[in-house]
Amino acid sequence: MKKFRCILLSLLVVVALTFSCKHTVTYTEGEIDIAACVENNRQMNISEISSHIDYIQLETSEESLIGQIRQVKIKNGNIFILDKTQAILMFDISGKFIRKIGSIGQGPGEYITIFDFLVSDSSIYTMDRIQLKIIKYDLNGKVLIEKKMTSQPDKFAVLNDSLIAAQYNYPEFAYNNDYRISIFNKNLDKIADLLTSDYKIEQSQASSMATHMRSFFQNVNDTLTFWECRDDIIYKIVNEKTIIEKYDLKYKNKLSAQDGYMISGKNEISKMMESANYFFFSGNYNDKFGQVIYLKNEKTGFNIGAGFTNEKGPSMFGDNVTEDNKLLTVFHAYNFKKQLEKDKIPVEQMVENLQEIMKTCDFDDNPCIMVATLK
Repeated sequence: MKKFRCILLSLLVVVALTFSCKHTVTYTEGEIDIAACVENNRQMNISEISSHIDYIQLETSEESLIGQIRQVKIKNGNIFILDKTQAILMFDISGKFIRKIGSIGQGPGEYITIFDFLVSDSSIYTMDRIQLKIIKYDLNGKVLIEKKMTSQPDKFAVLNDSLIAAQYNYPEFAYNNDYRISIFNKNLDKIADLLTSDYKIEQSQASSMATHMRSFFQNVNDTLTFWECRDDIIYKIVNEKTIIEKYDLKYKNKLSAQDGYMISGKNEISKMMESANYFFFSGNYNDKFGQVIYLKNEKTGFNIGAGFTNEKGPSMFGDNVTEDNKLLTVFHAYNFKKQLEKDKIPVEQMVENLQEIMKTCDFDDNPCIMVATLK
C-alpha cells in the first residue's frame, strides 16, 4: 500500500509539472527608464537613425479617396491603408491604387467596423469586434475563411504561421478571460492561450481608464513583441508556448506603470513601436509630453519633442514600423507645401522626388507616405 501511495504521489507530481510547464516563461535582464528618457531632452535629425527616405504620393481617384488614415502597413512591395470609412485600400509601392479589400455589411465576408487588420505573405486578416469575427482574404480580396470569435480581441499579429490575438481590453470587458493572448492556426482555430492575466481590474477602475488600455504587437527579428500600455513588462513571444520577459519599464517614484496610470493618469505611454535597433514611445510622464526614442545598443533614450527634424522634408515621428525595418509617417504634401511658403523656405531645398510631388499636389489629394529606412 505504501509503495502504491508513493507511485501515485510520483504520478501526481509529474502531472503537476507537465501542466505547470504548459506555458514556459523565461526571464531576461533589461530595463528602460521611461522617466529618465522623458527628462533627457535632445533634438535629433531623422538622418541619424535612417539611411534613406522615400516619399510616396498615394493615387487619388473616386475609388481610392481616403478620408483619414487609421493604419498604414507595407508588406511585400504593397501599401495597405485602413481608412476611417472602414475601407482597406491596397496600393503598389509607387502609390498606384490596386483594389479595395472586403466590404461593409452583415453578410458573409463582410465587416461592420475594422478594429485591426494585418497582412501576411499571402493573406489579409480583418478583425470585426462588432460581429465578433475574423475574416481572412487572399491578396486579390477573395474571402478564404470567416470565423466567429468567442471573445473580443483587441489586436492581432502573425508569427510562424500562427495568428496571435490580444484579448479585448475595453473597460466593460477588461480581463474577463484568464489569459491575455489567444493563438490561432492559419484556419483560425484556437490552439492555445498564453500569458495569464494577473490584473483583476474593478469596474470602477476600468471605467476611469476609458479606452486607453491599448495593446501593441511588433514583428522584430523573427519574433513578436507584445506590450499593453498599462504594463511594466515588454514581452517577446517566441512561439505558442514560450514567452520571454524582454524589458522592464521603469517609472520614477511609482510602483508600476499600472499604479501610476490608475492613480493619476500622468504616467501614460499611449504608443509603442519597435525596430531592430530602436524603441519608439509616445506619452506623458508627470504631465510632460514626450516622443521618446530608445537606442537598444547604447541603452539610452531621448525625448525628441514633437519628432525628428528633417531639413529635406517634413518632420516625423512615425505611424508604424514595418518588419523590414522601415519607419512610416503619413503627411499631406499640400499642407507641407503651404507650411514651407509660410516659413519662406524654398521648395527646392527639399529632396527631388518630394519636389516633384509638391509641384502638382492639390488640397484634396490623398496623403503621402514617408518611408525612412532605419539603420
